[in-house]
Amino acid sequence: MTADAPPAVRTVAFGDVDQPVWGIAWVPDPREPGFVCLGDADRAVPLSASLVGEQADEEWRLEPDGVRLTARPAGDAVPATGPDGVSAGFDQLCRVSGTFVLAGVEQKVDCLGRRGARTKGLDLGRFTSVRDMSAWFEPGAGFALVALRPGKARGQESDVITAAVLDPEGSRAVAEPRFSTTYAAHGRPERAGLELWLARDEGDEAQEPQYPRRAAGEAVGPYAAATVGALDVQAALFRWHSRGHDGAGVYLLARRG
Repeated sequence: MTADAPPAVRTVAFGDVDQPVWGIAWVPDPREPGFVCLGDADRAVPLSASLVGEQADEEWRLEPDGVRLTARPAGDAVPATGPDGVSAGFDQLCRVSGTFVLAGVEQKVDCLGRRGARTKGLDLGRFTSVRDMSAWFEPGAGFALVALRPGKARGQESDVITAAVLDPEGSRAVAEPRFSTTYAAHGRPERAGLELWLARDEGDEAQEPQYPRRAAGEAVGPYAAATVGALDVQAALFRWHSRGHDGAGVYLLARRG
């Protein structure tokens, strides 16, 4: 990365709605700590911690500030493609393990999560909001969606969206991702829905049309909020439902103040 290149945006999210325990690290600039929060059933707390790691084949770590968490690969990395067709990073299932301390109580973590990166010329200064959604379903499936809203856009029709289905039968990028969000007080995401149309495999033109992967989710528990540079960021643990399965995930919303 050169001195003039926009920094990579890295995300690690994890959680278990039954325990419950969850967290997210969203780092839009490798030179700054970014937004990190950890939560349980009663509270969600932003804190000062660093995210170490950026490649798909290595361990990532959250540390220090009483945090000892490691995110290891749990599936293939799916390339994320930008609107110009150029590679723009990746999404990947991971398994997060370790401990952290919240309100004086040590929490143990061993659950699925998702990690990803957006690189190759991404300049967040062009966008007024970022929505980062992810979900995972034991023993090893999930999805990821990142939506960036350009500065003068009036609605989500202009969003730049990348998404991936993370599946043991074959993880792959989404050709046509769609999403909707219902907001509660203070503009907090309360419910969300996804419709993910997968790209056909080469030579599939004669086959029946593919059906989209659909998912619906709702926030559970408290939100965490903080300011990162010019962005107001908030995140919450979500319970997701897809194909008859329930899973966990995190919805992060960052907006210019």
